[in-house]
Amino acid sequence: DRELAEYGFERALPRSRMGDELSSAQRQLVEIMRAVKSRMRILALDTSTEWCSVAVGVAGAWLERSEHVGQSHSERLLPMVDAALAAAQWVPADLDAIAFGCGPGSFTGIRIGCAVAQGLAFALDRPLLGVPTLEAIAVADGSDDVLCCLDARMREGYVAAYRRIDGRLTGVAA
Repeated sequence: DRELAEYGFERALPRSRMGDELSSAQRQLVEIMRAVKSRMRILALDTSTEWCSVAVGVAGAWLERSEHVGQSHSERLLPMVDAALAAAQWVPADLDAIAFGCGPGSFTGIRIGCAVAQGLAFALDRPLLGVPTLEAIAVADGSDDVLCCLDARMREGYVAAYRRIDGRLTGVAA
């Protein structure tokens, strides 16, 4: 928890089955936050909703591109990655890590984002970091109390509530 608390999180994700050690999702979140605070160059993708989003960033400064693509993620994602890298004046080899939204959300959208992120990470020999979508929304919001909701279709939704106490984000309900 000290590692999570250092970046403003407190038991934000489920614990591992091994007891008090960090779960793999928590370890990934800590690594992402370390990367953001460092000088690492990161490519982040999210395809979990009808929006396709790509961001490139270093030390907390981000260039972002988002488009409402419906079900055209597979057609738009790589051109958006190319455009974001060009806007930052980077080439893929300049990247230090690849992050992607790992859900919840559209099953096919997440598979597309994951596959592209995995392919880039493998080809570039870079670390791959999965970011829980609802948690990313809560972190980006910055409010003390955040209720995150995504349409799950078929009259259902993905919902999680978070509370920020003393700068630490805590999952209240999911």
